[in-house]
Amino acid sequence: MFVTTGDMSAISRFDSYVSNMKIPWGAVGSYEGAAVLGTVECYKQVPGDTQFQFEKLWGTNFESQAIVLYWDQICSILVIGKDNGSIMILKVSGPDYSQYEQVCNFQAHSKRIMGLYLNSITEYVYSIGEDKKFNVHHAKNGGIVANIYCGSNPLTNMIVDKENKRAFISNKNGHIFIFDISSRMPRIIFHIKAQTKGNIRGLYFDAYKNYLLTANYDDGVLALIDMQKPGKERYASIVANFEGKKKVRSCVWSTYRTELYTGTEDGVLTFWDAKDINPLFALKAHEGGVTRLQWMENERILISAGKDKKLSFYEIPKEWRDKKVDAELYREEKQRRQKENLEKFKEMLSRQEVDSDEDDLAGWATEP
Repeated sequence: MFVTTGDMSAISRFDSYVSNMKIPWGAVGSYEGAAVLGTVECYKQVPGDTQFQFEKLWGTNFESQAIVLYWDQICSILVIGKDNGSIMILKVSGPDYSQYEQVCNFQAHSKRIMGLYLNSITEYVYSIGEDKKFNVHHAKNGGIVANIYCGSNPLTNMIVDKENKRAFISNKNGHIFIFDISSRMPRIIFHIKAQTKGNIRGLYFDAYKNYLLTANYDDGVLALIDMQKPGKERYASIVANFEGKKKVRSCVWSTYRTELYTGTEDGVLTFWDAKDINPLFALKAHEGGVTRLQWMENERILISAGKDKKLSFYEIPKEWRDKKVDAELYREEKQRRQKENLEKFKEMLSRQEVDSDEDDLAGWATEP
């Protein structure tokens, strides 16, 4: 398991920038006298009282916050994007990934990196940043391959459909850009307005159902979008909208359960049933904001990371409620409705009898 951490204080970032301006951060590791703002750490799962027991194998420090990482298991490459717009690439090796070495470290963006993807075949690193750019670099030396501006708003997230070679990129104005990344130069396919207001922070793609899930930080609206098959993206449409909690920071989707899970700035996790658009459950997971969610479908485990520097593991039940209890509640509700309908029917008959008596008297006149 790989974990990135970062000092969230703006003052600390400024102090670190001043003290690190002349420090050669080209090699892996920390330097004496240098301020450390970000780290990446590797943990190994070990036997214990529970399955959530981990042992730290190694860690390395950065002069800037580690914002996002991407792990490619095929070639054992770890890509780290940082707050200052630079990217570091590590090659991980040895038993249980116990060793690592730096491949390269390069400046990819002028502002914070918000999304990463590595194509292990072409060895291209795809990245987006708050500088509004979608860039492609060589993984071995950091050489530039493509540099694309994506509108006038900072970019917020990126997720890739590996099978169909499509990249979905969101921004702070509620737009989703769809790129074809099958060739050397990414090509814009289509863009869609997913949210009516502002900043999309959460983004998740279900390759099985071809659904894209977006989460709006400003108003808490969650949108489920049918992206259509490759070549038909212009027919993409919003399947459902959920009115959720505001300040959503991360979201994930369960394909087989048809459920979505969100984490917000107040540290709360909310579990949603997409079928009836209702929340199933909510809990306080962190003292600070939720920074990232990871869903393990087969194990039914949800992992959340927070600003309180903690990881939380939750095993989701197979069923949120006992089917026997649901059946009993359904039976009681059915009986209640039948009784209610019977009473209404009796009331209607009573009114008809009164009306009939009045009709019988109609036309009768009393003599003076």
